[in-house]
Amino acid sequence: MIKLRNILFLCLFFWSAALWAQPQKHFSLKSPDGKISLNINTAEQIKWDLALNDQTEIITPSAVSLTLSNGEVLGKNPVVQSARTNAVNQYFNTPIYKKSRVHDQYNQLTLTFKGDYGLIFRAYDDGAAYRFFTRKKGMIKILNEEASFNFKADDKAYFPFVNDYRNKDKYTTSFEALYKNLNLSAVTKDSLAFLPILVDVGNGKKAAILEADLENYPGMYLTGNGQNNPGLQAAFAHYPTQEQTGGYANMNYVVKKRADFIAETDGSRSYPWRAVIVSTEDKQLANSDMVQKLASPSRIAD
Repeated sequence: MIKLRNILFLCLFFWSAALWAQPQKHFSLKSPDGKISLNINTAEQIKWDLALNDQTEIITPSAVSLTLSNGEVLGKNPVVQSARTNAVNQYFNTPIYKKSRVHDQYNQLTLTFKGDYGLIFRAYDDGAAYRFFTRKKGMIKILNEEASFNFKADDKAYFPFVNDYRNKDKYTTSFEALYKNLNLSAVTKDSLAFLPILVDVGNGKKAAILEADLENYPGMYLTGNGQNNPGLQAAFAHYPTQEQTGGYANMNYVVKKRADFIAETDGSRSYPWRAVIVSTEDKQLANSDMVQKLASPSRIAD
């Protein structure tokens, strides 16, 4: 009996140890006021979602990844090496803005993965944001970035579509357009809209999709996802390899040829923020400073 008891104890011990050794696959983050929550799933593919504390789903599980020219897909079958959280509560001066200083408060989760890359998530009281970072040697080429924004319902949204296809290149645009109010399902995969895009998720709540801290990288456009679930996905102009003067009165550089990648960049860097501002009243959108909060500090001395 004692021998059997010892065997059962050892089995239970090793079973518990095996469970304890399993890497964590699910992470969560809340805004400082507790009203916004992010969930991050790192199982087969990195996905994130965003919700309010009243159970309103703003962003349903949405995949993110970076595809490199060497075949690596950062975000597929991820292996978490570390997870670190921290809280920031600070102010920065804005002397030529409508506010003399901006309150910058957020909770942050930094996930580092096997393969020399990671993701940073931030939760603010008025929204959330994430960005990739890589720690690779030398220069790298990025073939594509997957940034998707899925929604629970076929919501109405305001889109500024690219409608100037000069030289048959839809990425050559002046970023001037009237906003159209359409259902998400009405946006086809071959359409192209620039940022910001505003989605009406119902009951007076809005979600504005935008980006920040864009440097040495193409700007993000959004298209329909071409799937049954309502949502949008990112699209990027490919890297220009040949340009010439053209456009209105020959005042522009017009891209004649493009490479098969979207960016050639330093392998050790942070990438642009993908952000969603959440409002319960429209006036909150006009008062949001999220883009400024996410931007890098000025490198130009006063």
